[in-house]
Amino acid sequence: KTGEHVEGALAALGLITVKEVEKEHYITMTELGKEFYKRPNPVLEGDYTHAFSDDEVKFITEKLIPQRELEDRLCKKALEIVRTFGEDETNNSEKLNNAFKEEFEEFVKSYEGDPNHKERLERDFIELGISVKTTDGKKEKETPIEACRVATMGRLSELGLIKWKIGPNTSSEYTIVGEA
Repeated sequence: KTGEHVEGALAALGLITVKEVEKEHYITMTELGKEFYKRPNPVLEGDYTHAFSDDEVKFITEKLIPQRELEDRLCKKALEIVRTFGEDETNNSEKLNNAFKEEFEEFVKSYEGDPNHKERLERDFIELGISVKTTDGKKEKETPIEACRVATMGRLSELGLIKWKIGPNTSSEYTIVGEA
């Protein structure tokens, strides 16, 4: 109510909030944050082979990511597409970029929230589209949708839901891990 707020991933996912006590502001965990904190974590137990426990991954994918509708849609779309990739398939990034562009367009069409946010998504993401190769075969500058694809695939990789390998010619190769 006072305009005090916190930005960043922890706040965006509802894990922390600002609380005012006697005109002082404190950052504190929300109930959701406390629930996540109580889950076992392999790194805190000395196991550095993976960042999150299965319990944490389930919590993140079922309770945290769904709070961010576009993020949730992009993660689900990425997993759906990666499941269809064949062993020797190439152009994985291009297929994902095209799917992300379509998902952004569909999201904006159905979005009924803040008009400024909708306008920003149209201007800064959809209108810029995805890059194409120039006549000399080089790729143009990475667009925000492509950066979003890279970030989303990185998150899914950190969660252990996909395996991301850089192949020949620095092409990205993705495969599903287990029952993602």
